[in-house]
Amino acid sequence: MPSRKRQKQRRGRKYRGHALQSPLEEFFGGRYPQFEYNATESASHEFYRLCDEFGWDRDDPERQDAHQEFKNALVKQFNEIYGTDEEDLAEWKNLCHIVDIDPVICGTHVNLVDLVDRDVTGQDVQVFESERELSQYTRMTGKYFPKENAYAGGFLRYLLRHILDPA
Repeated sequence: MPSRKRQKQRRGRKYRGHALQSPLEEFFGGRYPQFEYNATESASHEFYRLCDEFGWDRDDPERQDAHQEFKNALVKQFNEIYGTDEEDLAEWKNLCHIVDIDPVICGTHVNLVDLVDRDVTGQDVQVFESERELSQYTRMTGKYFPKENAYAGGFLRYLLRHILDPA
């Protein structure tokens, strides 16, 4: 987890006198200002609530567009919180500390939405014994992290799993 000081620095950043927002805050507040986004809730929960509030069906083109932008924001948020430089030992140590593992992350199964949400909720991230257990949890909670995304890189390559077709 970023230190409290780092969190405060990030949340307190300013640009031309205005506080900068996280990628998820920019998505919800920038695209849907009439939606009352609760940053202390799971990002996925808030996206589903947004869909309900706007009355979007699964096949609605507006929902599909919003979902793509939401996935982009989710990946950007992960990168902002945990970094993208897989060569940076400090970032690896931070990530391993958060999920409470030894630095053998390639075999670790965690829900990446939970990992992003932890920055605001403070809730511990559950580590699953297998990709299958992670898949079951992800399907049950609806907390899907976009596997194919232009912004994915760095640590994400080591943490992404086959949720729809687990080993």
